[in-house]
Amino acid sequence: MTQQRGITVYDRIYPHLFESKEKNGLSEKDEEVRQRFLLAYNMKLNDPLKPDKEVAQELQSQFGISRSLAYLDIANVERLFGSFKKSHKEYIRHIVTETQKEVISHELTRIRKDPSLGSKNLSYAVKVLAEANNLDKEDMQDLPYDKLQPPIPEITDDVTASDLEDEVDDESIEKLKKKYMSLVKKDSQDAEIIEGDQ
Repeated sequence: MTQQRGITVYDRIYPHLFESKEKNGLSEKDEEVRQRFLLAYNMKLNDPLKPDKEVAQELQSQFGISRSLAYLDIANVERLFGSFKKSHKEYIRHIVTETQKEVISHELTRIRKDPSLGSKNLSYAVKVLAEANNLDKEDMQDLPYDKLQPPIPEITDDVTASDLEDEVDDESIEKLKKKYMSLVKKDSQDAEIIEGDQ
């Protein structure tokens, strides 16, 4: 995104996203970006399963922007409002739940009228309702956070305690010492001595 004095277009538009053009005080460029965000938002809100490709094509045709910019706008809209697929999943879960409640109510009424009728439909409706609401799975148990302890590292200067190589001999230890000592020497040679007022 383009930047102006450390603030991105996204940062400038976010507080004014749902304000009218007259009230928001955005520049023409920022107003166009706001309009693109709103179009992407409304398209995804109306049909959360609409592929990003279709939304991107609509943004490209209406605003004459590149494909990559259209996908960037979609990503920014999802960053603002979260994933639309999750809200759609919740909506589907709600529909399934309400439908199964009606089926269960209908089946119970039917069975009360004639107890000799089977309860196969009732059992299936209860099963679907339980699965839709994850009632068929165990609840996640909270971890006993007060009893958890982080690992306590053992600090040592013994090279043989490391798991770098299975067999550590004096020759490889000397190579490592020379390598790191040369780096330390190089760094210390490059350092500047700063003399201050004392």
